[in-house]
Amino acid sequence: MVATRLLEGLLPLFDSHRIKAILLKGAAFWTSIYSPTERVVSDIDVLISPSDKSLSEKCILGLGFERVLIPGRPATERELYESCYVDSKGSFLPLELHTSLAHPVRYHFDTGRLFERAEPCQLGTARAWRLCPEDSLLHLAIHRTIHNFGFNDDLRNIEDAHRIIDKRCINWSDLLGRAQQWGCKNALWVLLDSAVRKHGAGVPARVLADLEMDSTRRRLFSRVMKLEQGAWVFRWQKMTSWKRRLLLFPIVLDRPPQHCASAFCFAGVRMRDWWESTARR
Repeated sequence: MVATRLLEGLLPLFDSHRIKAILLKGAAFWTSIYSPTERVVSDIDVLISPSDKSLSEKCILGLGFERVLIPGRPATERELYESCYVDSKGSFLPLELHTSLAHPVRYHFDTGRLFERAEPCQLGTARAWRLCPEDSLLHLAIHRTIHNFGFNDDLRNIEDAHRIIDKRCINWSDLLGRAQQWGCKNALWVLLDSAVRKHGAGVPARVLADLEMDSTRRRLFSRVMKLEQGAWVFRWQKMTSWKRRLLLFPIVLDRPPQHCASAFCFAGVRMRDWWESTARR
C-alpha cells in the first residue's frame, strides 16, 4: 500500500533523529483493529511534539514532500496545529503533521501526557507509536466535532470506536476522568451513544449515564442533530462552516468558557486572514 510504504520511509528517519511520532486514526488502527485493506484513509495523520516540528518538517521535505498551503488563509496557516504535505513523486496521499489533537482553545489536554501513555507498535517494517485506547476514543470523539466542520455523514469513526471497545481493554474510569479534564464529555457521549446504536458496542450503561447531557443541552442537541444510519449527524450538512460552528460550540464543548474562547478565537483568526490577504493585494 502507498501509505504503508510512505510511513516505512518516514518513520525510521524520524526514529534516527529521536523524534517520537504517534500514528493517529486510520494508520494507527492498521496496527491494532484493522488490516490495511479494511480501513480506507484519505490522509495520514502523525502527532509529534511541538519542539520537534521544525526538524520533522526538514525530514519530510528531504524525502521529496511539498508543503500544501491554504489559499487566502495566512493567519489560519500560521496558527493551525497541523501542517499538510504531499508526496511530489505522485502518490498524492496527504500527510498531516500535528502538534496537538485539536486547537488548544477548544479542549484542554496535556500533549506531553499523551506521549507518556502512547504504546509502541509495528507498521510493516517500521516501528511506530499509537495512542492508548482511552486516548484514541477521546481523539475520535473530538475529531467528530471538528472534521468537515462537525458531525458530517462520514461514519468511519463510529466503527473505529466500536472496534476499539470490542478488541481493546478499556479503563472506563480513566476514560471518564480524562473526558472531564479535557472538556469533551459531551463529544464522547455522542461518539459512544452512536457506536452503541449503530454497532451494539459494549459500552457500560453507567458510562453513558455519567456522560449524558443535561436536559437543556439535550434539547438544543436534538434541534441540530439527527439519527442517520444509527449515528448522530448534523442536520444541515450543507450549512456554511461558521454557522455550523456557532451552533455546535454550545452543545459539544462542555464549559461556557470554552464556547466563548472558541468563538472569539475562530472569529479573530478569520479576521486576520481577511486583513492579511487584503494587505497583500
